[in-house]
Amino acid sequence: MVLKPREARPFLKEGWKKADLHMHTWNSYDVLRVPSMNPARLLRKARRKLDYVSFTDHDNMDSYNESRGEMLVKGVELEVLDEKRVGHTVHMNLYGLDKELFEDLKATAKDEKNIYRVISKAKKNNLRYTYNHPFWFKDHESFNPSKVMRLADKFPVLEYNTTMIKPFNEITLWIAKKKGKGVIANTDTHIGSMGTTYTLSQGDTFEEFFDNVKRRNAFIVPRDMNKNLMLREIIQRINHFFNPENEPKKDFRLGVHKKVDSIVDFFTNNRIRKVPYIDSVLRTAFLKAANRSGRLINNYFEKQMLLAEEIKNKLRIKEKNMY
Repeated sequence: MVLKPREARPFLKEGWKKADLHMHTWNSYDVLRVPSMNPARLLRKARRKLDYVSFTDHDNMDSYNESRGEMLVKGVELEVLDEKRVGHTVHMNLYGLDKELFEDLKATAKDEKNIYRVISKAKKNNLRYTYNHPFWFKDHESFNPSKVMRLADKFPVLEYNTTMIKPFNEITLWIAKKKGKGVIANTDTHIGSMGTTYTLSQGDTFEEFFDNVKRRNAFIVPRDMNKNLMLREIIQRINHFFNPENEPKKDFRLGVHKKVDSIVDFFTNNRIRKVPYIDSVLRTAFLKAANRSGRLINNYFEKQMLLAEEIKNKLRIKEKNMY
């Protein structure tokens, strides 16, 4: 199921398709409006790297007003806060839907706050859908691994996600193996780094491709979050933030923490940005801070590793070869 890039080459030569079906454009709230994140530009880039791509922006499908093509699969990342049944926020990708159906599912998620109801509607409308990064949740939310296990039963495909550290992705693979679920590997990139993680399968149409993934007739060529990747992401976002071509975006937020977003709001204030040379001074300061952030990044990874170990213990995972 898991291949290294060199091991994937024979399959690509035989005509297997390559897909990255979770990435964000400037239409996501946590991506700035810089030219490199324009959906049309990203689609041109995708044509050089992939056979299928989907712009799964957070709770909107605006990118499909700005770009279209045969390889581009209409999709969205839907957020569902289901405190009663799950206890935390769940993200799922939905594919092959139109704007009307999306608005209906979005309303269901917001009004009913019931992930099982959203899944039921997706299934009724013959949509393809995935459980995104199953072990992600917001800082202030409670997390119950057993509820994630139960929820995984309702999804045909689970996601291996580059924004997650390897132990979390390994647990996802373990669940998929245990429950006979398909696995899809995606970058979930917010900086345009598409195709560095991808899924290999067969299918002359996206539907055929996805159904083969669902039947486990597929391979993934993954990459996990590490310290270098995290630093690169931070630096790239800083460069986007201070790009002179960056268009103002009132609703921009990173969604990491309220305090972080309040700092972002302060520095995106038009009055602040009009101060002479402020952009160059701030950009230099931010880049220096990022390059010196080793201790913070180390602390983050230590906490994530401890959490992953705690989840393994709660799920009673003892296998050394988890998948």
